[in-house]
Amino acid sequence: MVGNPLTLFIVLTVGMLAFISIGYAIASMAKTTESASGMANVLFFPMIFLSGVYFSVENIPVYLKPIVAFLPLTHLVHALRSVFNEGASLVAVSPQLLILLIWFIICFLFSVYKFKWE
Repeated sequence: MVGNPLTLFIVLTVGMLAFISIGYAIASMAKTTESASGMANVLFFPMIFLSGVYFSVENIPVYLKPIVAFLPLTHLVHALRSVFNEGASLVAVSPQLLILLIWFIICFLFSVYKFKWE
């Protein structure tokens, strides 16, 4: 690891908050455990393959690039790799952290709005 461990911890924490809030949003919409699992799979499996976790996104078709740029996992992967491999500072990965924080806020507010005790 080339980067600062504290920067890596901050990036991981912000990413964790974003994905937990996405999970809360899914849970707030689902009626059953099975439907929540299905919704999560429909959301996360394409995200894993389109975000650059396993495959490079540099050579993807042009029509997929806006979708890839929209996905939160793309920004988390980019920030983690930048800190871990290149030693990027917190300022250097701040655009990715801002996008992850926006995902966190939107999904958290949505889940608070949709949540109902039953």
